[in-house]
Amino acid sequence: MTMSGRQRTDFAERLARIQSGRQLEPSDVLSRDAQKRLMQRQKAARKKVGLRARLAVPFAFLCGMIAMLAARLGYFGLTQIEDLPPAVYTLEDRGVVLIAFVISVLMIVAFGLMTKGRALALALGCLAMYYGEVAIAANAPDLWAQFFPADYAASLAEKGRDFRLTPTG
Repeated sequence: MTMSGRQRTDFAERLARIQSGRQLEPSDVLSRDAQKRLMQRQKAARKKVGLRARLAVPFAFLCGMIAMLAARLGYFGLTQIEDLPPAVYTLEDRGVVLIAFVISVLMIVAFGLMTKGRALALALGCLAMYYGEVAIAANAPDLWAQFFPADYAASLAEKGRDFRLTPTG
């Protein structure tokens, strides 16, 4: 690879500066020390992650769980209202998921959970509550019966009998 005339001139000027003791580089070329200082500043900036940023992912996970619980409660509340279109009563789990999606989007906007990791944590929280509801109902049937109809809480507790933390024998 050969150098063009402009490259030769620039290289010769740089060598002349270095030999004369002037180590100042043109603005578009960083010296080794300037590069090192820049890297240290960037590294320090990355380390300064605040408490809010560290707690955002667990908070998003918790928000997802709350969204699914609120959706389940909201759907049970809707089914208690009479004179709604018949489609509302036949949605079942799809209705819960739709309500959870709307609540999740509202939480993403309200709490600033718009990064990929936070949105993923929120979705995982929704899934954890959706599939973990059986285990919660099995371990705390009285608590679950306060929120939901007794027959629903009992059926969940029966489904989750294998998930009890303290099995009764």
